[in-house]
Amino acid sequence: MLRVISAMAGFVELAVGTVALRPYVFAFFLLFLFAAVAELGWRRAAALTGLAFGLAFAAEFSSTRTGIPFGLYHYTQATRGQELFLANVPLMDSPSPSPSSPTGPSAWPACCSPRPGRGRWWR
Repeated sequence: MLRVISAMAGFVELAVGTVALRPYVFAFFLLFLFAAVAELGWRRAAALTGLAFGLAFAAEFSSTRTGIPFGLYHYTQATRGQELFLANVPLMDSPSPSPSSPTGPSAWPACCSPRPGRGRWWR
């Protein structure tokens, strides 16, 4: 039981470190989620996010191993132990394409449009 608690504490520490090292990625990611949910609904937003995350991770992982599709490169691993990694790719890297997906450019209108039933989620 003590091992499980220790492992969970380590995971939480790495998750907090991941957000602390790159808060801008997660700020844009949260803005994207709010806009995507406002425009597409929870199910489609979750599907779009999962698809973007999966494709981004697959591309990053492939590029760090084979050089396809972005050319061969490697992460320095300097922050390993300070943030979460999936294999050899920092976790922060995979959510990055989500805000640039089709709902990314519509973030402002989706949140702020005066159309009935759309946007203005803060009211």
